[in-house]
Amino acid sequence: MFDVLKSSQQTWMLKRTWKGFLGLSVKERVQLSAEMMRSHHGGPEQDGGLDIVDEGDYYAIRFDPCGSGGRMRRGDPVDGTPSRLGAPYNFGTTQEAHDWSWGKKDVPYYCLHCAVNEMVPMELGGHPLWVTEFNPDPQKPCGWRFYKEAEKIPEEYYNRLGREKPAAGEGKY
Repeated sequence: MFDVLKSSQQTWMLKRTWKGFLGLSVKERVQLSAEMMRSHHGGPEQDGGLDIVDEGDYYAIRFDPCGSGGRMRRGDPVDGTPSRLGAPYNFGTTQEAHDWSWGKKDVPYYCLHCAVNEMVPMELGGHPLWVTEFNPDPQKPCGWRFYKEAEKIPEEYYNRLGREKPAAGEGKY
């Protein structure tokens, strides 16, 4: 699963995104990412609703739900369809914890692309462009954290993906 996600994401999106994001301020990254995610039609009414909060060391974009994995996990109230994790859809989830599932099991396969979105930039420059706030409870929001400085990214966000945090001043961010 990881190899398929990585090979598709790193070639068509992440290398280009990573290079482009390096030329932006963190605040500009947040603004651009929020606009991209609005097009996923998140929020309870699928109107692109999201919240952006300055949490001090980082900016958070919160999706309740996000327009892809979050809505898939909750179901679609606008269309009146149930969660895609149950019948009649039966979308799959990880059966074991993996580096590419944030060290968690029962992560929907679709949501794994968010873990890969962190891992590929780590391979390219040592740091994730953003960190995913994945919540195992589908009724809770998920989100992205954009740290204002790479040094402020907690080591746990590297470790949960099987990576080590670069020394201060190393890597590209």
